[in-house]
Amino acid sequence: MFSNYSNRLKIFIILLNICFYLTAYYLKGISVDGFIISIVFFVLLLASIEDIKTYKIANKYVITILVLGLISVIYKGEYINILSLIIVFLVFIISGFIGLKIGMGDIKLISVSTLLLGLKGVITAFIIGIFLSAVVGIVFIISKKMTFKSKLALAPYLTIGIIVALLFYK
Repeated sequence: MFSNYSNRLKIFIILLNICFYLTAYYLKGISVDGFIISIVFFVLLLASIEDIKTYKIANKYVITILVLGLISVIYKGEYINILSLIIVFLVFIISGFIGLKIGMGDIKLISVSTLLLGLKGVITAFIIGIFLSAVVGIVFIISKKMTFKSKLALAPYLTIGIIVALLFYK
């Protein structure tokens, strides 16, 4: 998962993880929840980097978050989040058929995050992610680094939304 990155990128990932782990443990304490959030952050960070490079999110990242989400659901007893995952997934799939331009990897990523965040939390995370991606997209268009037809990796912005919701929502 981590071996094919440059040394600078590895150092950046490690430093960012240390900062995030300290924040997660400060806010959530040493707990199962804090541990799961820390692992999820690392996986989301790797998925974001891959999305930036390839515009794809590998299933290994989605499956890892799915497993961690199921552990969280069982640990907290929030079984309604399983139904919420199905609802979110179906809404995004249907939206794709009516014109929403979001990749399947992004749909799977935001859907499995529902297990950790619940329905309201994932809506919050998605709104944050879409807002940030829109701001960045507008800046890139104004600076002529991209056009309206250009692709923009969504996972980094969804990651920020998911992390904010994990740390501060509820």
